[in-house]
This record gives sequence, structure tokens and C-alpha cells, in this order.
Amino acid sequence: MANLYYKGHTYTIVLKAMDWNKAKAKAESMGGHLVKIESSSENKAVFNYVKGEAKSWKTHYLAFDGGGAEYLWIGASDVGSEGSWRWTDGTSLKYANWGYGGEPDNYNGNQNVAGLALESWPAGKGGLGRAGQWNDVNQWTSLYSVVEFDGLAGTPQADKLKGTSGSNTLLGLQGNDTLTGGRGKDAFVFNTKLNAKTNVDKITDFRVKDDTIRLDDRIFKALDAGSLSLEAFHIGSRAQDEDDRIIYDSRKGALYYDPDGNGSAAQVKFASLAKNLKMTEADFFVI
Repeated sequence: MANLYYKGHTYTIVLKAMDWNKAKAKAESMGGHLVKIESSSENKAVFNYVKGEAKSWKTHYLAFDGGGAEYLWIGASDVGSEGSWRWTDGTSLKYANWGYGGEPDNYNGNQNVAGLALESWPAGKGGLGRAGQWNDVNQWTSLYSVVEFDGLAGTPQADKLKGTSGSNTLLGLQGNDTLTGGRGKDAFVFNTKLNAKTNVDKITDFRVKDDTIRLDDRIFKALDAGSLSLEAFHIGSRAQDEDDRIIYDSRKGALYYDPDGNGSAAQVKFASLAKNLKMTEADFFVI
């Protein structure tokens, strides 16, 4: 299955039917989030992508409280407060594309999350909404979902990602990936489970002056969100004290994470860079 790349973001489809809450958790475990659609052009791009991919699906999932039509989960909900629709990051909807039949209508009082329709509804008739519009449906319905990554993202395989001449955000995700930022001020994000054999990314052109490595605190659990502290960074082959968490071996160009700094838990290699870079703690940011 192909990804969609649109205006610096990456979109993919999770072809496992889940309720909305599980789909949200799955997206976040992948390093992304349920899609946040902020314009009519983005909605059109996402819909056309999904519609094209759906041609090869053997199984299609319907929301029976949504007129029996086929939908995919997107990231909008009003679970927190009825009628106050927000994306999974807590921001309110600046753009919406609800069906024209009074949607969202909270039918039967239990429709609190949004789906992107792949066909008109009610199915076979239409009249309440058309393909590409949104409908509120029951959150416990099992549907496929659309996941968005805020940058150029890879796949579970080994990928080669190359940015533009502007500023880019690159996410290798799973696999031993090769990341090239380009000339701009680039950010390289590490937000999936570490594995020194199967998930080590090579950054080909990291520039200390301009680029940043972003570390997700859900993975790098010993780090606090924000700027990396001076004490948490060390240049050498291994940690020297219990404060050392990010280790740059300048002789090999290897970057490690040490969860405790005292040897109880082994350090894990997660990236390769050029040798002998003049790196400091300022080259990292914990998200």
C-alpha cells in the first residue's frame, strides 16, 4: 500500500478494523495521529487517496448508524463536550466538511466521533451526505482509519527519505532508514520502539548549525520534555555517569540511548551520523 505525501505531511491507512479509541491509540503508537483535516484541498487529497486505495480492498466496513455507508476514522470527536468538536490534539475544528443533512446530528445520542465517507448516505440512496463528506457515528463501530504524520514519514520497511531545499521534518518510523534533510533547517524525529538491529536510521547530512534531532519521551522515557539537559548528553563510547542518556560516539558516528546510565540496562543504538561532529545537547529536543 502506498502512502500519500501532501504539503510536507504523510498519510497512510490502517487496514485493521477497530473502534475509534483503539484506532487513535494505534495511530499514536505508530508515531502519528488520526488525520487532522484543515482545508478543502487537504480533504480532497485524503479522500482521493483513500478512494484509490479502497479499490484493492477485499473487505469493506460500514457504519450502520451512519446510513449503512462505508467510512474511515478521522481524528475529530466531541467526546469531551457534546457539540464541541475537536481534533485529537485538543484543537477546535477550523475547517469541517459535514454532510448536508443536518450532520453532525448525534443520532440516538451516541454519535461522538467522525468518519470520512467513501459513499453517499444512506447507502444506495443518498440525501444526507455524499462521498468525501464527514458524518458523526458511534465510536464503538469497527472501521479502518487514516493516520497522519507531521512530516515525511517512512514505512515499516527500510526507506530512503529525502527532504527539499526548505525546512523538513523526517520520520523514519520502523526499519533501518536513510534520511537526507537537504539544505534547510531540518528535524529528524525518533518516535518508534528502539531496536539496534531493525530500527537504526542513518542521517546522511546532519548539520550541527541548522538541524535538530527530536526524541519522543514515550520512547525515550528517561528524558523530560523540552530541551535536552547538558548532563544528559555525553560524547564517548558509553555513559560515564547516571545522568548520561544520549551518547554520541564521535569515532564511529553512532548515537545511543542509555535508559539509566549505570549499565543495568544496555544502551541502544538508534541512529548513525557522520563522524567527529561537534554535537552538543542543543542539537536535541524532547517532544
